[in-house]
Amino acid sequence: MTRASFITSAILLALGVPVAIGAWQIGAPIPFLAAPLLMTVLIMTIFGKAVPSGYVFAPRTRVWVMTVIGVAIGTQVTPELLGQLPDYLPSLLAMTLFIPTVHALNYRILRKVGGLSPINAYFSAAPGGFVESVTMAEQNGGTLRVVAMQHFMRIILVIVLIPMILSLYVGFPVGQISASKAMLSAVPVHHLALIAALAIAGFLIAQRIKLPAGHLVGPLLVTAVATGSGLLPVFTVPQIIIAGAQIIVGLSLGSRFAGVTGAEIKNAAKGSILCVAAALMVGFAASEGLFLATGVPLEILVLAFAPGGVTEMGLIALSLSGNPAVVVLHHVYRIIITVLMMIGFLKHTDFLEQAKV
Repeated sequence: MTRASFITSAILLALGVPVAIGAWQIGAPIPFLAAPLLMTVLIMTIFGKAVPSGYVFAPRTRVWVMTVIGVAIGTQVTPELLGQLPDYLPSLLAMTLFIPTVHALNYRILRKVGGLSPINAYFSAAPGGFVESVTMAEQNGGTLRVVAMQHFMRIILVIVLIPMILSLYVGFPVGQISASKAMLSAVPVHHLALIAALAIAGFLIAQRIKLPAGHLVGPLLVTAVATGSGLLPVFTVPQIIIAGAQIIVGLSLGSRFAGVTGAEIKNAAKGSILCVAAALMVGFAASEGLFLATGVPLEILVLAFAPGGVTEMGLIALSLSGNPAVVVLHHVYRIIITVLMMIGFLKHTDFLEQAKV
């Protein structure tokens, strides 16, 4: 990290912490994630020329924060939860149908409303797999910046909208109860050592076997095996650590808008808002149907079908005191199936040849 990038990150962190606390004090939903994120997007848009070229907020810090989030989610896996896994087979099946439906809807929206080329629209419309979508777009003649912007907009809109919608549903700002505990809870030393050991072990295993979203999923799986098997007693990651993780993730996501102009955001928003709205409507319909058919809590299903990032949706589930392990299971499945379907479609059709004509 260059000196200029370090100073920029320090300034954002110094601003982000009080902004998050202020949002918490006024009762905003998911204050430790959403407030720093929106603050950073605003700063990057207004003062983008002063930000170092290619700047991203503390990328190594975010990696290790994600490993801790993985541990936090993994601690939610208990022997009781493992016994409930068959209850989630219907929602995983519904997810398999949800993905191509939303991809097709988004593609049409981005072509007609967003004005994107067929190739850019195809890779931008994917309801997940941000890194994979951007990589495949670049390899197949798409415009990296356009596709990346659409996916950033998707993730950020979902992060902002889902807590608001769930707050209306439950009748109070989601994340507030957990947030208040986060400001007061002490951090046991032996918990810190255990969290660090599980995070490092999971990270190294994920790197070795090349797990998708490995920084998060590796520690999650290692912890889940340890607690779900009874090898370790069930424990929780202190809420103050979760609050800090949300701040880092929010700053990191917002920093991706460095160098982006207001005009670019406006153009990207034309299609992104409609795409997210379409995906959420389909997701809500699926969630309501599954809730009536299976009795799985509606808020868990809504988070499972929300087309946001794995880390961010897991954090929101943690803030809701919901079941983040189940939510992350659905999102990892969503990403894997989305990527496989994109590859399969391109391999067995002449879409790319027609799109380049």
